[in-house]
Amino acid sequence: MSKTSAKGLNDNAKRLNRIKPATNVIFNVIFILLALACLLPIVFTFVISITDEKVIRTQGYQFYVTAKTVSTSAYKYLWTQRTTILRALWVSVEVTVIGTVLGVILTCLMGYVLSRREHKLNGFLTIMVFIPMIFNGGLIPSYMVVSTLGQLGSIWALVLPS
Repeated sequence: MSKTSAKGLNDNAKRLNRIKPATNVIFNVIFILLALACLLPIVFTFVISITDEKVIRTQGYQFYVTAKTVSTSAYKYLWTQRTTILRALWVSVEVTVIGTVLGVILTCLMGYVLSRREHKLNGFLTIMVFIPMIFNGGLIPSYMVVSTLGQLGSIWALVLPS
């Protein structure tokens, strides 16, 4: 390809990829509105958390706070419950780490078996893996499996069903 034809293709691509200023403004407005739609609930939740409970009961939820309506009682309550909150956070971390490690190990092992075409049970195992992926058993069978295994109230009740 010659330099002139490559330059012509490059100019053509630049011309096609150009965004008109009006379109750019419209895109920016759309993205600003989407950003506000994501940020406003977070700001609103924070404003509610520093508003006095009596003011919320009498006046309802508001987007602005005055010096008279500010209260830190919600954060004081959270500070008194810090051990419960940290314990719940630790359980979430444990379930995530254990579930991820077990999931990766089991997926690799099953993937290796299913990748072998000469394996006798390849078709049967494929069906046994894919049907539960499509059709979930539901809450009651999961509860029955966990209770039958005697794992109620343990971390394994959260890890094993998934």
